[in-house]
Amino acid sequence: MKHFFNTLKPLLVLLVSYLLFIVSDWLFNGQPYAMMVQLITIGMFFSLGLILHSSKRKNQDWIKKVLISLILILIVFDRLNVIQIQWLSISQFMNAYPLIVNALLVYLGWLFFE
Repeated sequence: MKHFFNTLKPLLVLLVSYLLFIVSDWLFNGQPYAMMVQLITIGMFFSLGLILHSSKRKNQDWIKKVLISLILILIVFDRLNVIQIQWLSISQFMNAYPLIVNALLVYLGWLFFE
C-alpha cells in the first residue's frame, strides 16, 4: 500500500500545480499572472525531481546543494526577466528549447538529494 502512495506522489504534484494555475489565473491578471505562472512552473518541475528521488537519506554534500541552488536561482531570475546574462545567453536557449530547461529543472530536483 505504501508503494502505491509513493507512485501517486508525482501525480499529486501535477494536480496541485494545476490547481495553483487555476487559482493564479483567477486571482491575478497581467504581469503578476505571468510571474506566478513562471514560479509555479519552476516549482512544479523541481518538486517532481525531488519526489522522483527514491531514497530520502541525509546528504552532507552542501557544496553540491549550493551549486544547484545557484543554478536554480539563475533560471528563475532569467525566466522572470530580472537579470539578462548575455554571455551565457540563457534567455535565447530557454526560448528555443523550453522542454530541455524544464527537464533540467526536474534533474536538478532529483540531484538535490542524490
